This record gives sequence, structure tokens and C-alpha cells, in this order.
Amino acid sequence: MHATHDGGWRDSSGFDEQKLNAVWTRPLGDGGLTLRLAGSNLDQQTAGFIIGEDAYRDPAIARSNPDPDAYRDARSFRFAAQYLDEAGHDYRAYLRSSRMDFLQHFLLGQPFEENGQDSGGLMYKAAAVPFAGGEMMLGFDAEIAQSFLLQFQNEPTTGGPPAANAIRPAGRHYDYDVHSLVLAGYAQWRRELSSQWALEAGLRLENARYDYDNGMIDGNTDENGAACPGGCLYSRPSDRSDDFTNLAPRIGLVWRIDDAVTGYLSLARGFRAPEATELYRLQRQQAIADLDSERVDAAELGLRWRTATGALDIALFHMDKQDVILRDSAGFNVSGGGTRHYGLEYQGDWSFAESWSVSANGTFARHEYDFTAAVEQGEQITSGNDIDTAPHGIHAFRLLRESSRLEAELEWLYVGSYWANAANTARYDGHDLTNLRVTARPREAWSLTFRVINPFDAAYADRADFAFGDFRYFPGRGRAYFLELGWRKD
Repeated sequence: MHATHDGGWRDSSGFDEQKLNAVWTRPLGDGGLTLRLAGSNLDQQTAGFIIGEDAYRDPAIARSNPDPDAYRDARSFRFAAQYLDEAGHDYRAYLRSSRMDFLQHFLLGQPFEENGQDSGGLMYKAAAVPFAGGEMMLGFDAEIAQSFLLQFQNEPTTGGPPAANAIRPAGRHYDYDVHSLVLAGYAQWRRELSSQWALEAGLRLENARYDYDNGMIDGNTDENGAACPGGCLYSRPSDRSDDFTNLAPRIGLVWRIDDAVTGYLSLARGFRAPEATELYRLQRQQAIADLDSERVDAAELGLRWRTATGALDIALFHMDKQDVILRDSAGFNVSGGGTRHYGLEYQGDWSFAESWSVSANGTFARHEYDFTAAVEQGEQITSGNDIDTAPHGIHAFRLLRESSRLEAELEWLYVGSYWANAANTARYDGHDLTNLRVTARPREAWSLTFRVINPFDAAYADRADFAFGDFRYFPGRGRAYFLELGWRKD
């Protein structure tokens, strides 16, 4: 059980959060049963963007909140049961529920949104069996869900140009339910080719079906059917059903160079079916979103090194994404975007002396657009440009001193510079931060932790972008001290 109260370092930005996690296990028959229960509750005041180039460097502006009435309340629950028998068969079932309501302070008119989902699923993974000179494992997943979304606005829109205000009427904008069913089957196969080489292959077939029920008048009128000048912004499609079937193959080659070093090559395809909001939360004159599943083709070449005192993972990767879903210059949800990603990722740790260790992880990468188009708000995307808010480098380094009663960690985090807009004309310089944590355990079940976040009080932005002709930032927290008392009984 975990509870947090934080008054917030920016104006009107505090939150209260409670989390519960419980696990119960026991032998049952020729296997073991595990039950898991998790729940969370969040009551948050939300802080919005601050505006102006380098505004995050001014302490007074960084602590300000231009949207003091913004909030987010969210609740979630999950119950899961797993039974694993001695033969290796794995049976799982789960129930999930979530609710969230918040103020869309970032939109003209500041509408409210309420959404939620209730779902349940079954998962089965069979024990591996001999097949084609190797071992085959089969599995099956199924999930049924019911979700809803309501967006409404209490007052007429003000604060923008008259034409923009007129297309955002008061009242309900969206009010719909979606019933969904996802069925998937998969197979994984591995064959030892020699004492050093192994071949792996996998295949997943998945079908997702949505049944959408609009609870309002179809089209882009207000909730009573009255038209806006030039058409209202929010558009509601007629009741409909949509199906998406995807096949994802994978093949890999593993090379055991020696007892400590393993190399591998992997080729795979992934996918993402459109989300309900992309299909049914439309704008302007769009009546149907004819979308395809997003696809990604990925290649990875890696090396793993393991010894008694250290470990290192290095991977070169290349990914191409197709049919990326975006909102075009007409405000329509469309497929057809593309992106390209390539670079190197690493993760390692080393115990260089008794009680002392270091660890590091990060990436050197390029993330580029692979299409040219004008998109929402008139922003121009050009093939070959960097994807906005995607730095070339992200790195973390940690020095750890650990004993039975005391643990201390010094952490350095680095985020490289990146473009703040898709046109690649506005840039954020990046930042690096330091954090310190010391944990004492005076008794076996008790711990006392002292943390210093950003001890050098560096000015930085958690996120920077450029929109509507100006820079916008979520400023990062300055120097802060935390004291935690913990109790845990195994």
C-alpha cells in the first residue's frame, strides 16, 4: 500500500494518490495459484504550459500555472489469477476497470471529458512440445471490453477569434460507447542448430473488432442538431462496426560466442490497430475514419555479455513505421504517415569493488519523418526532418554504494537537444540533471530514505514544443527534498 500527498511545486498543481498492490500464492493440485489485486486513485490539480522562449529559465514564470482550475481524477482496478502447472502450462484470467474525468484546459472552451473502460480477458500458454527438430510453444489471448467517452462544455466558447469560438458550441460534443473483442493466437519455435547456434521464429495472428454506438445526433452539429457557421468542430459518425486483422512474424538467429558472450539478429513486424478515439472522435466534415493498422518493420543486431561482476547489452536497431495515423490539414484522422528510427541502445552494470557498483543505460538514435504533408494547425512535415521532441541522445549513469544497513545512489540524467516542432525551425537545448538518494535500514522491516532531486537547481523543461507561433514548456522541478519512511513485511 502506498499513499502520496504532494502540494505541487507550481501554483495549483498538487495531487493526492493512493495505490494498493496485493499478491497471494499457494500450491494447488500439481501446480501453483497466484492471485494479484491492484488499485489506484489519483486526485490531481493539473498545471499547463508556460509560454515564451526560454520561459522555464525564469523561476517566477516556471512556478506559475496559467490553468489553475485544471484537474484530473482517475481510478483503476485490476484483479488477475494465474495457474502454472508442473508441465509448464500457464493459465491466466483478469478483470480490469478504469475511470477518468478531467478538464481539457488546453482547448478553447475548456470542455470536460469523462471516460472509462471495463474489460476481462483469458490468456493461455501451452508447454513447449517437440516440433520440426526443435520446440514449439502455442498460446491464445482473448479480451472483451466495454468503454465510453463523454465530452461536454458548460458555457459558450470565449477567448479565441470569433470564428473559432463559433464552431465550439456549449453542450455535449461526444457521447458514445464502444464494445470491443480481441482474439489472438500465437506460436513460438526454437531449434538448436549446433552447440553455438540457435534459430528462433514466432508468429502472432490478431483480430480486433469494435462495435460503436453513438449516443447523440450524427454529424457535426451541436447536441440539439443546430448547425454552426461553417460547420461545428466536433463530428460524430453514425453507428458502425470495424474489424482489424494483423499478422506479426518474427525470426531470429542466436550465436553463443562463449560462456559469457551471446550475439543475436532479429527481424520482426509489429502492429497497432487504431484506437477508438481515432476512429470515432472525429472533427469537421469527416463522417468516417477509414484507417489502417499502423505497422512497424524492425531489425536488431545485438550483443549480450554476462560475468559474475558485470553485464552489458548493446543493440543496433532500425525501424520503419508505415500507415502512421495523424490529423491532416483538414482536421481529418487519416492513415499514410511514415517514420524511420535507427541507432544504438545500451545497458550495463559493473560491480567494481565490494559494495560499489556503477550502471548506465541510454540510446544514440535518429528519429525521422518518412513522408511529406501539411498536418493539423498548418504545420508542414517534410520527409527527412527529425521528429519533434525526439532527442538524438538520452543517457543515465548511476553510482551505487550498498551495504546491509545503508544504500546510497548518485544519478546523472542527460536529455539531448531536440526540435520543438515538425518543421524543424524551433529547438530546445536539452538538459542534464543530478539526483541523490540515501536509504538507511535501522531494522529489517523498516527503511528511512532521504532524496534530493536536482540539487544544483538546474532550469530545464520536462517537455518543450512550438505551436501557435510561440514556445511552450512544461517546466521541470527545481531543487527539492524528500523524506520517506517505509515498512515492509515479507
